[in-house]
Amino acid sequence: MQLIEEFSALSHVVSEGALSAAASRFIGELEFERYELQLVTGAVDGQAEKWKTVGNVPDGYGPLWHRSGATCPVMQHAKKSSLPLYWGQKTYERAEEMHRWDEQTPWGYGTGFIVAAHLQSDKHVVIAVEREKALRDSGSQLTHKFALFQLFATCALDACIAVMSEEKALLFVECPLTARELETLKWTLAGKTAWEVGSILGITQGTASLHVHNAAKKLGAVNKHHAARIAARLGWIK
Repeated sequence: MQLIEEFSALSHVVSEGALSAAASRFIGELEFERYELQLVTGAVDGQAEKWKTVGNVPDGYGPLWHRSGATCPVMQHAKKSSLPLYWGQKTYERAEEMHRWDEQTPWGYGTGFIVAAHLQSDKHVVIAVEREKALRDSGSQLTHKFALFQLFATCALDACIAVMSEEKALLFVECPLTARELETLKWTLAGKTAWEVGSILGITQGTASLHVHNAAKKLGAVNKHHAARIAARLGWIK
């Protein structure tokens, strides 16, 4: 229950300090040591991009990260995909980049989870957690940790944009969503599936999905959960 409350609190953070504190508590519960919440603006091509990071990157690690970023298989995955990744020693072995893994592990980067969201207007959010030693968990325990990380990332996504972007939150003169779109987002925020939303509102599952899709598109959201978080943050739904 404590983690669920932490996820909920992410919707209300108003500073980088509060965001950092929430992430720190989360990785402690998940038994990880490092975290980075990064907002990247510009084309992700290794040249024009600009990075802003909230995290506990150790002093002195920056030069190594910048030197290895272009060939790091984990960062290359994040730049090209929105799929979450569980990575470790074997990830670097397959990429024939074991020397990079050997360099970064003593700094606390031996294994971890990472996911990237590629938004409109060349804006990207990268959320990652790491630890030095390999996870002892396997099977259902590892699956549970990975699922918790993905839930955290979904909740942290809009918070990262809100507190790190120069544009801050998505602010509109008036809400661009229809009443039905707001209703579907309200029930999505409550954890309902498209089928359940349709049953509650007396519409088909397909229509419910269409309303959520349209709302997400208007808000420039990555998915329906991100759209619901944006609407909640701006006070349009509760």
